[in-house]
Amino acid sequence: RSNMSLVNRTIAVDVLGVGLGEGQLDASGSYHLPSGRFSANVSGTRLTIAGSDPAKLPLNAQFDVELSGNGTIESPDAQGFVDFSRLSWEGYEIGAARVDIDAEGDTLELKGRAPYLAASLHARVGLEEPRSFAADISIDEGSLSRLIRHVESPELAGTLSMRVYATGT
Repeated sequence: RSNMSLVNRTIAVDVLGVGLGEGQLDASGSYHLPSGRFSANVSGTRLTIAGSDPAKLPLNAQFDVELSGNGTIESPDAQGFVDFSRLSWEGYEIGAARVDIDAEGDTLELKGRAPYLAASLHARVGLEEPRSFAADISIDEGSLSRLIRHVESPELAGTLSMRVYATGT
């Protein structure tokens, strides 16, 4: 379903809804042709990503998403989140996870948490050249048996705490 209009050189989408299997994706927004300014809202529930060929797409996830933004393509402002009820990568179970997203001008900030692994992430990424980044990844008393599942060894017991900080371009 959708409802779109063009009034005073502004394209407006009041609603654009798409059913995707069990999930639903809805969007609305506007774009002013002379100025290039936009505003947009996207929300999705029970969306699924699952590759039929894990070698090409090793991600398996179900998630909800909320994003809203405005500005111009050159200088966007956007906020939102992706909330995973299920997330795995190459068969490695990450569990439920959430990533909060904040884009302002030429910087994207991500804050994430994966409680099953006791892991958190805080990253800042430049959206313009040289596309620099800084990421701080922490595990705080994560269960060894959950973190290291693909190692052939006797049952692991104990916890792991660590912090990794990376920067680059």
